[in-house]
Amino acid sequence: MSLSGSWPIALVFLGLTVALVTDVPLGTLIGRNFGWQSTFLGVGALGVIGFIASAISVPANLTKTASAGIKAQLQVLTSPRLLLVYLFTAVGLRNLVQQLPDQ
Repeated sequence: MSLSGSWPIALVFLGLTVALVTDVPLGTLIGRNFGWQSTFLGVGALGVIGFIASAISVPANLTKTASAGIKAQLQVLTSPRLLLVYLFTAVGLRNLVQQLPDQ
């Protein structure tokens, strides 16, 4: 499998989906049995582990390229495909929030 094209994005969304499906119930279970503070402590510990792993695995001799200007960065927002992704995300989140029970 080559990590070029759309594969990296697909892997990120796969990881996000797996994390949501497995970790939300697991976090709820931990929170109900040991208190919500335990869930946050566990997430924080995983974040520290991830930070250390990234610091170790990313090479120090990466070449730095010139950053894009603000105009070039804003032009990305005019991409029809990207606007469609934003639309799907907004509609999906709206539907998710709409399903939440009233307090």
